[in-house]
Amino acid sequence: MATETERPTLQKSIKNLLDDISVPRRLYCSDCGSALLHLEAQFWLFGSEQAWNIPIPYCSNCDPAIAEHKGFII
Repeated sequence: MATETERPTLQKSIKNLLDDISVPRRLYCSDCGSALLHLEAQFWLFGSEQAWNIPIPYCSNCDPAIAEHKGFII
């Protein structure tokens, strides 16, 4: 568990990570070359009002079952 002095640094690192991955990077499947689709996942940093929509890439050609899901709650 992070100490009180480590917590702001940890929170900033997590915020920077979420900021960075909120922009899609891959556009094409590395296995078959098809255009990737993206599921939107929402993340919140505990103790913060800020939320991020993170695009989770998937290939509807390689993983057709994913396209059938309407959403996930974790």
